[in-house]
Amino acid sequence: MNNIEFKIYNFQPTWDRGKSFELVAIYIDGKNLVEIVEDFEKRKGYENTPGSYVGSFPEALVRELEGNHGREVEVLISAGSLFTDDWSIKMDFDIQNNTVTWCNFRQPWKSNPDKIGSDFWDYSDFPKFEFSEKQFRLELKKLEDFCKKSKT
Repeated sequence: MNNIEFKIYNFQPTWDRGKSFELVAIYIDGKNLVEIVEDFEKRKGYENTPGSYVGSFPEALVRELEGNHGREVEVLISAGSLFTDDWSIKMDFDIQNNTVTWCNFRQPWKSNPDKIGSDFWDYSDFPKFEFSEKQFRLELKKLEDFCKKSKT
């Protein structure tokens, strides 16, 4: 089983030095999911990304992961599209037999099966992650608690 951890950090976009956002980084087995995805994309030779992945907004990630198992979930957004899902990473999220599974990762702009040639980004050999449901829910609870505190 993999280990998951959600860590809050302060992100300051290069395009607006006056703003900052609290985002959540997803760590799997001690490595940031952003790095895992970017390393994969580099190994595959995928280039010309409009912005680096930065994580996700805490409240949005909680909404995506609460009760949505069995469907597509957005887990990463890019710095260039903080307020749209133009350049995100999505995956399938499921819970069965006390195991949380994240699989079938894709970049919606580039993983469209209707695209051909160099425009198509194939994530079929991107790793699948499995977590203990108990450990996953503990981390999700910490994230929920952070969201509640940040509203007050």
